[in-house]
Order: sequence, then C-alpha cells, then structure tokens
Amino acid sequence: MYSKENRKAFIRLLSLCSAGLLLNLLLSNFVKILNLPLFLDSTGTILVAALGGALPGIFIGFLTNALNSIADPITLYYGVLSICIAFFAALFSKRGFFKRLRTAIIAALFFAFIGGVLGSCLTWALYGGGIGEGISSPFARSLFNNGLSAFWAQLTADTVIDVIDK
Repeated sequence: MYSKENRKAFIRLLSLCSAGLLLNLLLSNFVKILNLPLFLDSTGTILVAALGGALPGIFIGFLTNALNSIADPITLYYGVLSICIAFFAALFSKRGFFKRLRTAIIAALFFAFIGGVLGSCLTWALYGGGIGEGISSPFARSLFNNGLSAFWAQLTADTVIDVIDK
C-alpha cells in the first residue's frame, strides 16, 4: 500500500517530532528544576519546524504547551505563541535564514518578539492588567518598583527574558 520510501520518510518525521517534543519537555523542566528565569520550551519546536516543516512544528509546539499545562494550566494559553513561532521557523528555514549567523540572529530576535511582546500582551490580558506570576514577574516587579508602569515593566521583562531564551 505504501512505498518503502514513504514509510522511511514517515519514520524520520515521527523520530524528528519525538526528539523535538522530548527536547522541549526536558529543557523546560530542566530550567524549572534549576529555578532559572528561562522557558527553553520552543527549542524543539523551532528545530522540528526548520527541519520538518510548519505543520510538524506547529503540532510539537502546541503539544508541548498542552503537556506542560497538566502541571501549570496557564501554559496552555501560550500554545498560540508556539504555533506562531513554528510557522515562522519553517518560513525562515525555507528562506535560508538559519544558514548565516546574521539572519539566524534576526530570526531569534523575531521569535523573542513573538514570545516577549505578544506573550506579554497575553499575560497582561490573562492577569487582568497586572504583573503576572510567571518567570518574568520578579524582574517585572523590580522594573515597576523603579518607576516603570506595570504594563511597560511586564513587557520589558518578558521581552528581555525571551531574547536570552531564544
């Protein structure tokens, strides 16, 4: 029914997706255990999207958030950001962005924009206009205590952490 090449391609894609999901889960739980102010939950998503295409990347990005939401329900809402990151990772890969350091850095900054700026706006909406309770909240509170408004403190903290994260 299916050719040998199709079966091999399916097994390669399934292996890539499994490795990407495992990488996301291991890294995100590793930084939680070490109490580091990072996420590292999109590394596998970007890898899968760059090597396997948008749909596998989107699947892994959302599945990562769905599985992480078992322990932390709020992370499910961030699945939409993972979908955006996967889509653009596949697009950037097709256009050769990951072949040169300069364009790879541009891609990473774009992913940080998605995770930081859009993620901050999502956090703002989820917490009703206040500083959230997530990874960036200590940094955001420090910025707030030093004169930034709550919105700009949250946005700045989320974006800075996402630049480091990506």
